[in-house]
Amino acid sequence: MKYKKTVSPSAILKIDAFWKWFDKNSVQIENAVKHGINSSEVLETLNKKIKNISNCVGFMIKGSNRVDRQFLTIIFTVGGQLKKVRWVTAFENRAPSFPNWKIQALVQPYEDLEKIKSGDDKPFKFHDFELKISEMYFNMVDYDIHKRTISIKVYLQNYKFHYDNPFLKEAVEDVLEEILGEIALKNSISEIQLAQIPNENDDLIPLCELPQYIILINNSNRKLKI
Repeated sequence: MKYKKTVSPSAILKIDAFWKWFDKNSVQIENAVKHGINSSEVLETLNKKIKNISNCVGFMIKGSNRVDRQFLTIIFTVGGQLKKVRWVTAFENRAPSFPNWKIQALVQPYEDLEKIKSGDDKPFKFHDFELKISEMYFNMVDYDIHKRTISIKVYLQNYKFHYDNPFLKEAVEDVLEEILGEIALKNSISEIQLAQIPNENDDLIPLCELPQYIILINNSNRKLKI
């Protein structure tokens, strides 16, 4: 299926106007994120500005993990919807250069897998729990041969303490999005189940190997012409 690759000229004008507004307010947005100064008001205004251009576009802001370079990244997202990617691409392509800011279209796959494999990755901190990729495992529950999607069970170290937390599954999805990127998560994973890591986990696969696992299983089934 082919999707539109560009947005309309009128949308381009709106995006250019957004970046002019962002330029005037980038310091306030930075202070809201880093120091919590008027954060609710500032971020709500930012969200409204984006939604006025396209209702399908969301955003997240992340800090730099590098001590020697303290910048923020604003990531424009479309929930993995391929037909909407042109919107976030337009935001990225039309963005000028800003001090202390990086502009990015889509949540991209996690790159530093070696740090995860060595157990040196930093945990993702949520409201009342943490998730560390190097301490998470998975196995495949089912494979849809027509949609080429898999359902998986993700195993957590402290699931038995947090199984009734209403935010746990969403947090795991956030971690999976970091590993796979938003496009692959949306188009490769059909269902996510959660479970406690068993005492014997030799049959489980480290979660950081999920991207390669998806590639391998899809390639195998193409060769078999399933």
